Amino acid sequence: MKNLLIVVECINKNKSSEGIATVNFLNAIDTNQFNVDCVFYEFPQFEISNPDWINPKIKLYQLKNNKLDFIFSKYSKIKNFFAKYFGISILKEYRIFRLKKYLNSKFENREFDLIFSRTIATSICSHRALISSTLSIKNNLLIYFNDPAPFCLMPYPYSTGSTFNPKFDQKEIKHVKFIISKSTAIASPSYLLNEFFLKLNGDYFKPAFTFPHLFFEDLVKKNFQPSVKYDRSKINITHCGSLLSGRDPSTLIEAIEEFVKMYPDFKTKISLNFFGPINNLHKKILNTNYYEFLNVVDKRFSHAESLALMRNSDLPLLIESSYEDSPFMPVKLAELIGLGKVFLVLSPKKSETRRVLGENYSFQTESNNKSEILAKIKDFVEDTYEKEILQNRIYTLQEYVSPESVNISLNKVINQFS
Repeated sequence: MKNLLIVVECINKNKSSEGIATVNFLNAIDTNQFNVDCVFYEFPQFEISNPDWINPKIKLYQLKNNKLDFIFSKYSKIKNFFAKYFGISILKEYRIFRLKKYLNSKFENREFDLIFSRTIATSICSHRALISSTLSIKNNLLIYFNDPAPFCLMPYPYSTGSTFNPKFDQKEIKHVKFIISKSTAIASPSYLLNEFFLKLNGDYFKPAFTFPHLFFEDLVKKNFQPSVKYDRSKINITHCGSLLSGRDPSTLIEAIEEFVKMYPDFKTKISLNFFGPINNLHKKILNTNYYEFLNVVDKRFSHAESLALMRNSDLPLLIESSYEDSPFMPVKLAELIGLGKVFLVLSPKKSETRRVLGENYSFQTESNNKSEILAKIKDFVEDTYEKEILQNRIYTLQEYVSPESVNISLNKVINQFS
């Protein structure tokens, strides 16, 4: 049995996409091959007491939030003071201090075949704590990034390249470079994201591994009834999940508006559904009083509900930014591939999504390309698209997002550094 220590910052699958990704990763590990210890330290807003969706053969260690975690998270005056005068996030620094201390005390005399550290978004707290702990001296460290980090290096429109505090930005960039340099190897769900971090650190010889997001068929409950139901007299085109500021649906709406003007018979036969939290930037365009075909439910759905809604939709949507670069692999991409449904992708040409799907997957275009979106909606509604070719491509990719891929990759990493 090979010994793994996994350090994570979110296993709350109902509060964040990284929570979903981490839970899937943990549950994919073959506990007949690996003895797994997992430390989790949730951010206060994701705090959870009973994560009963994790394989019980994985030994969980929870570092619970204390009063200071909640104080540093809640009070803006305290956060702003430390950011302005010291160029730090007091909540992050406190979490790093606590997690480092916990790792040193709990695992001081343990050795592992591999320590795998996962962060959430641009936090990097778990990485910094692990790199500075005594565990980093005698263990191989695989550092996993889910997103570009720090936040100032997120692609536009999520970031403009800086925050209100340049001192903080520069410190965070130095931290990321230091983490990469001290790691045995890096990993991410995306080939393009690995390229991003290797370029940032200027070390193209650093080993990098891709652990794509996963899909578990068992999570799709066959008879599960979500809290909202589709109007089955209509063609349902559906986006599930958070509609973040960078995911602009306006061109899609304009394309469907033009389609129903061209084909008035479809005015009451198409429903464009948005199920999930809506960023304030998009609430005006998503006003259902303006568009008869719009159906918007602005609330957070459970993971099970989102999967059921995607499965039951006629045409699910995957919307990314309308700008040039998107190195992320969305969790939703793995889920849509796993569900085996044809879906419409609105994503930049240079994106991990389009790299994975390949050029022959014709149901993809940029989210601001109105004529292409209109053409693809028309093809779908009239059933004139290359259904068999698209379906076969999705089936081919299901192995890529299968749980078995995790164990193959873990063994590959361990064998390379043993």
